[in-house]
Amino acid sequence: MRLTPHFARAELDPLDCAERDDVLPALATLAAQLEVLRAEICSPIVITPHGGYHPPDAVGWPRRRPTSQHRRGRAADLVVDGVPPHEVAAMIRRMIADGRMRQGGVGVYGSFVHYDTRGTVARWKGA
Repeated sequence: MRLTPHFARAELDPLDCAERDDVLPALATLAAQLEVLRAEICSPIVITPHGGYHPPDAVGWPRRRPTSQHRRGRAADLVVDGVPPHEVAAMIRRMIADGRMRQGGVGVYGSFVHYDTRGTVARWKGA
Protein backbone atom coordinates (compact mmCIF):
# COMPACT_ATOMS: atom_id res chain seq x y z
CA MET A 1 0.00 0.00 0.00
CA ARG A 2 1.32 3.43 -0.90
CA LEU A 3 0.78 6.38 1.42
CA THR A 4 1.96 8.85 -1.24
CA PRO A 5 3.46 8.49 -4.73
CA HIS A 6 7.00 7.95 -3.40
CA PHE A 7 6.43 6.44 0.05
CA ALA A 8 5.01 3.00 0.72
CA ARG A 9 3.46 2.18 4.06
CA ALA A 10 6.11 -0.53 4.50
CA GLU A 11 8.85 2.13 4.58
CA LEU A 12 7.28 3.94 7.51
CA ASP A 13 5.59 0.93 9.12
CA PRO A 14 7.91 -2.02 8.35
CA LEU A 15 6.25 -4.30 10.92
CA ASP A 16 2.82 -3.58 9.39
CA CYS A 17 1.31 -2.93 12.79
CA ALA A 18 0.07 0.67 12.65
CA GLU A 19 -3.55 -0.34 13.06
CA ARG A 20 -4.61 2.21 15.65
CA ASP A 21 -6.93 4.82 14.19
CA ASP A 22 -4.56 7.65 15.09
CA VAL A 23 -1.38 6.07 13.67
CA LEU A 24 -2.32 5.54 10.01
CA PRO A 25 -3.45 9.15 9.47
CA ALA A 26 -0.27 10.33 11.20
CA LEU A 27 1.83 8.19 8.85
CA ALA A 28 -0.03 9.63 5.86
CA THR A 29 0.64 13.18 7.08
CA LEU A 30 4.30 12.36 7.61
CA ALA A 31 4.61 10.83 4.14
CA ALA A 32 2.98 13.91 2.59
CA GLN A 33 5.54 16.14 4.30
CA LEU A 34 8.37 13.93 3.09
CA GLU A 35 7.00 14.33 -0.44
CA VAL A 36 7.39 18.11 -0.07
CA LEU A 37 11.01 17.62 1.00
CA ARG A 38 11.67 15.15 -1.81
CA ALA A 39 10.37 17.62 -4.40
CA GLU A 40 12.61 20.36 -3.02
CA ILE A 41 15.73 18.26 -2.70
CA CYS A 42 15.20 16.56 -6.10
CA SER A 43 16.46 13.24 -4.79
CA PRO A 44 14.99 10.08 -3.28
CA ILE A 45 14.67 9.91 0.49
CA VAL A 46 15.52 6.67 2.26
CA ILE A 47 13.97 5.87 5.64
CA THR A 48 16.49 4.14 7.90
CA PRO A 49 15.66 0.51 8.85
CA HIS A 50 14.26 1.42 12.29
CA GLY A 51 13.40 5.01 11.40
CA GLY A 52 9.62 4.88 11.06
CA TYR A 53 6.76 3.80 13.30
CA HIS A 54 7.79 2.00 16.50
CA PRO A 55 4.98 0.09 18.13
CA PRO A 56 5.26 0.15 21.91
CA ASP A 57 5.67 -3.63 22.18
CA ALA A 58 8.04 -4.33 19.23
CA VAL A 59 10.52 -7.07 20.08
CA GLY A 60 14.06 -6.64 18.81
CA TRP A 61 13.62 -2.96 17.96
CA PRO A 62 15.41 -0.09 19.67
CA ARG A 63 13.49 1.07 22.70
CA ARG A 64 11.82 4.44 22.33
CA ARG A 65 10.63 6.69 25.10
CA PRO A 66 6.87 6.72 25.65
CA THR A 67 6.85 10.32 24.37
CA SER A 68 8.71 9.45 21.15
CA GLN A 69 7.04 10.73 17.99
CA HIS A 70 8.05 7.41 16.38
CA ARG A 71 5.55 5.70 18.67
CA ARG A 72 2.79 7.96 17.33
CA GLY A 73 3.60 7.47 13.64
CA ARG A 74 4.76 11.07 13.33
CA ALA A 75 8.53 10.61 12.87
CA ALA A 76 11.03 9.38 10.33
CA ASP A 77 14.79 9.02 10.41
CA LEU A 78 15.96 9.68 6.88
CA VAL A 79 18.95 9.78 4.58
CA VAL A 80 19.36 11.55 1.25
CA ASP A 81 22.14 10.01 -0.81
CA GLY A 82 24.90 12.51 -1.48
CA VAL A 83 23.51 15.19 0.84
CA PRO A 84 25.04 15.53 4.32
CA PRO A 85 22.55 15.28 7.19
CA HIS A 86 23.22 18.84 8.37
CA GLU A 87 22.26 20.16 4.91
CA VAL A 88 19.07 18.11 4.87
CA ALA A 89 18.18 19.44 8.34
CA ALA A 90 18.89 23.02 7.23
CA MET A 91 16.59 22.55 4.26
CA ILE A 92 13.81 21.17 6.48
CA ARG A 93 14.19 24.08 8.92
CA ARG A 94 14.07 26.59 6.05
CA MET A 95 10.98 24.96 4.56
CA ILE A 96 9.27 24.98 7.96
CA ALA A 97 10.10 28.68 8.36
CA ASP A 98 8.70 29.35 4.88
CA GLY A 99 5.49 27.50 5.74
CA ARG A 100 6.11 24.78 3.15
CA MET A 101 6.56 21.97 5.70
CA ARG A 102 4.75 21.29 8.94
CA GLN A 103 6.36 22.48 12.16
CA GLY A 104 7.98 19.70 14.12
CA GLY A 105 11.14 18.15 15.45
CA VAL A 106 14.43 18.19 13.57
CA GLY A 107 17.52 16.39 14.86
CA VAL A 108 20.84 15.63 13.20
CA TYR A 109 22.57 12.37 14.00
CA GLY A 110 25.80 10.92 12.58
CA SER A 111 24.40 9.57 9.33
CA PHE A 112 20.73 10.60 9.29
CA VAL A 113 18.19 13.31 10.09
CA HIS A 114 15.15 12.93 12.31
CA TYR A 115 12.04 14.83 11.22
CA ASP A 116 8.66 14.70 12.92
CA THR A 117 5.31 16.39 12.48
CA ARG A 118 4.51 17.08 16.14
CA GLY A 119 3.27 20.60 15.35
CA THR A 120 5.60 22.40 17.77
CA VAL A 121 9.25 23.43 17.54
CA ALA A 122 11.85 20.91 18.72
CA ARG A 123 15.53 20.97 17.71
CA TRP A 124 18.49 18.91 18.93
CA LYS A 125 21.88 17.46 17.99
CA GLY A 126 23.11 20.20 15.70
CA ALA A 127 19.76 21.03 14.15
